[in-house]
Amino acid sequence: MGIGTLIIFIATILVAAVAAGVLISTSGMLQQKALTVGEQVRVGLVNGISIEQVFAAGDTVNKTANNFEILIRPAAGSNPIQMKTMIMSFFTETIATTAELEVPATDELSCTEDITVTTSWTALGCDLDDDLVNDYVQLVTGGTDNLSFNLSNTDTRINVSTGYRISAAMMTEMEDFLIEEEDGDVWGYVQSNQTSGAADQINITVKGHFVGRCSFSLVAPERKYCVSMTVGDGDTILEHGESALVYFKTKVALDESEEYEIKFFPAGGRSTFLQDRIPDVINKAKLFLWP
Repeated sequence: MGIGTLIIFIATILVAAVAAGVLISTSGMLQQKALTVGEQVRVGLVNGISIEQVFAAGDTVNKTANNFEILIRPAAGSNPIQMKTMIMSFFTETIATTAELEVPATDELSCTEDITVTTSWTALGCDLDDDLVNDYVQLVTGGTDNLSFNLSNTDTRINVSTGYRISAAMMTEMEDFLIEEEDGDVWGYVQSNQTSGAADQINITVKGHFVGRCSFSLVAPERKYCVSMTVGDGDTILEHGESALVYFKTKVALDESEEYEIKFFPAGGRSTFLQDRIPDVINKAKLFLWP
């Protein structure tokens, strides 16, 4: 074998070695990518929630249903679900909406004021929109009394109807009323009660956050849902062994026999949906809808 043949033989071996190295590196990368994609697919297929039960409040006079309570838990084999990023959708023939979690705050913003029927604005002792500019409230009378809020970073006044006529009826219990704009943005809630011994005056407590509270009176219809942990530590992460009751309501109540669909979309997980309908006869205040 001549020198030239030997050189060609060695060159061939070197080229083969380089090619083998490239193939090994590429196969390793493809294997890692396949494992990553496989894990993503597994997570997407496994991560999710299970809908256990659905209840609603029945109106036996108007024969309608609203105020849905949906019991959920993590699906079998699922990783913990962060409800802050979980979207809920609700569909009927006339409703198509998505809602996100009304996240409770850890510190409650609260102020109390005595408000008299007047044409002037009263400065609140708390800043609901958190822009370091005073917010104001005004008591306006009519068929019923309304509280009108002027928040510095909103375009319009926010009117809250108390449903009472202060000069004619005593409000004996504190009640919650949402401070909600027409587009559904909620800035907090107000509790009102007539000030004892003062005519045309109410005492209000304004709260800007929902600390540990989940109720139908405090959740924005169709735009938000809130959760009450039935089993768990009370945070927004739904873990194995925990369950939560989702509170959701529509702007217009559903009629007897009306079909609806509920879907949950956890971030990075699979969607879960339920199709059902309102009972043909609504004769109870508490309706057990599903299963």
